Amino acid sequence: MEYTNFIIDFVERTRCKLEHIEKRARCGDDDVYPVTQLWNSLLGLIVVLHEDHEQSLPATPMTDLYAQGWPDITIKGRRPETLRDLVRKLRNAVAHFNVEFRGDYSHEISTITLWTCDMNGGRQIKRSRSWEGQMGISELRLVALSVSDLYLDTFRVSAA
Repeated sequence: MEYTNFIIDFVERTRCKLEHIEKRARCGDDDVYPVTQLWNSLLGLIVVLHEDHEQSLPATPMTDLYAQGWPDITIKGRRPETLRDLVRKLRNAVAHFNVEFRGDYSHEISTITLWTCDMNGGRQIKRSRSWEGQMGISELRLVALSVSDLYLDTFRVSAA
């Protein structure tokens, strides 16, 4: 099926696929991997959409987003001040695979650490982290869905 409005269709299909995999996992299907699907969803929602549509996201202060229920990510380094700043940091971490997945006692992935590196002449200095965020998988899911909600809200209004 073709895209009639790429942003809206892509975000809705990405969310649908994530919810489908999560539902199958809740039903006991061992052949699905919800955290892997969440990661794949982030690649699309954070990296692909950011490339051409970063400025479409509102520059909402993070304090306002936290008050609205966004997860307060454990941060080392300079805290993002706006939504755009957070999405840019997440985009850079996801796109450059500056990420570490950690498991819990049951060997399920339970937390993720993402970071950005200092730059030198356009190249990352891998051992020099300028920002680091850590969150549980449920918080990561909430961030992904919240970003997708913002894209849907923004592009549904502009499509109307």
